[in-house]
Amino acid sequence: MRPASTVVAHVWVPGFYAKAEAMLNSRPKEVPVVIVGEDKKVMDISPGARRKGVKLGMSLSVVRLMCPEAVEVNYVPERYDSLASSVWEACARHSLAVEPLAQHEAFIDLSGCADVLDAIERLSQSIRAVVNSCPAFGVARCKLVARVASGVLEESRRVIYGKTLGSPCPRRPGSYPHLEGEGQAGRLTPNSARGPRNALIVIGKEKEFLAPMPVGVLWPLDEGVIERLRRLGMWRVCDVLAMGRSALIEVLGEPGHVVYELCLGIDRSKVIPVYPKETVTFRKVFEDEVSDRSILEHVVEMGAAFIEQRLNAYGAIARRWRILLELSGKGSAGQMGQMVYEQRLSRPSRFYGSCLEICRGLLRAVLAAPDEAARLRSQHGPLRSVRALSLIAADLEPTTTTLRVSMFEPHTAVDRDQVVEAVMTRVREKFGAKSLFPASLLECDRRDRLLAAWEACLHYEEGKQVASGSDAKRPTSGEILLEPEMA
Repeated sequence: MRPASTVVAHVWVPGFYAKAEAMLNSRPKEVPVVIVGEDKKVMDISPGARRKGVKLGMSLSVVRLMCPEAVEVNYVPERYDSLASSVWEACARHSLAVEPLAQHEAFIDLSGCADVLDAIERLSQSIRAVVNSCPAFGVARCKLVARVASGVLEESRRVIYGKTLGSPCPRRPGSYPHLEGEGQAGRLTPNSARGPRNALIVIGKEKEFLAPMPVGVLWPLDEGVIERLRRLGMWRVCDVLAMGRSALIEVLGEPGHVVYELCLGIDRSKVIPVYPKETVTFRKVFEDEVSDRSILEHVVEMGAAFIEQRLNAYGAIARRWRILLELSGKGSAGQMGQMVYEQRLSRPSRFYGSCLEICRGLLRAVLAAPDEAARLRSQHGPLRSVRALSLIAADLEPTTTTLRVSMFEPHTAVDRDQVVEAVMTRVREKFGAKSLFPASLLECDRRDRLLAAWEACLHYEEGKQVASGSDAKRPTSGEILLEPEMA
């Protein structure tokens, strides 16, 4: 089971491609625009096309009969890459891990957030600022349930929004009593009395949430496995659970164990930090909440030393620095959540001082920011406590390596180092700043540690023999010479 502190959000932007076309071509909303996929079916539609009766999934021939004046746009992924990257970079300012599944949907790791609802509100504002569209969220303890709750899947959207699926999967009355009577996406959370209208939060209710859903919402499974479940008469997740784990394993074999765990709402896959790109992150979670500035400064010094060590190991510099303070309680204006300050360096970092000086400047800036004053002060006057502190160095760029000149063959050494320099630069430019690093950063296994200890022992014995002038034989691989006190 995933730890209780793990919180995963799935976000998708309805009408993302239509919004992108409107931004790229400055078309008014009244113009019907249809984005067509490779299968000649409708992927997305503009508000004007929706008013004409065009729906997602329609074939292009039907659209031409229904709305002859519709503007047809063939889906080209490269056309929307820039806008999608801007959306997920904006989300990465509020999370340490964002994993896009497609250009219009992604997973976001919200673990450790002081207030999930406040984090969703800030994410919504950031996405609206980029695409001018209200996103939809699903929040749970695992990626499986979060994606189902967001409504991006048609089968889950029909159940959550109160629409029938048709035989043999009609909606059971009362399956979601907390959603009854709601006419729009994003009703109140099932375990909270308040919540944003564009989010469905099912933290702690994953099993109950999935039970009345059709088995088609188990999106990590292959379509062949889902079809086999349907042929066996298991149309809903609750039907699979009723069959039991042992019976599933007997029928499906080894995949039966995975199917049963997914039906329980257990998904152990983690959010892969695709965004922010090329970062080095230091994060400190305090056991006891901290309000002393000197303690924060000490933690910043630790973080700066860690980041500087990593940057030196990767042979890179960071162009963008960010500090993030996760606060507890409520501010003087009722705010909750985080304090964030970001600085982009226009010149190499050496012009701004060491990593320690940059990180200290970030801490001073975030504590002195006027727009964060209300967040920093609690409702009762004193400073709010800090639950966690994060330092992020992003936009890594490779640095030039130092040339080492041999005093005996300087021309040979320079030529060799220049070749190594060129190769290392090309590798880092192609595969990222973290693609090359010293072997000292590798974690040694037990065999490597034993070999290192054996080599150290050999050097120790050789040193003793040289110092004593004795001609004792060198120990072989089958014996180790130890001092009496060491033995």
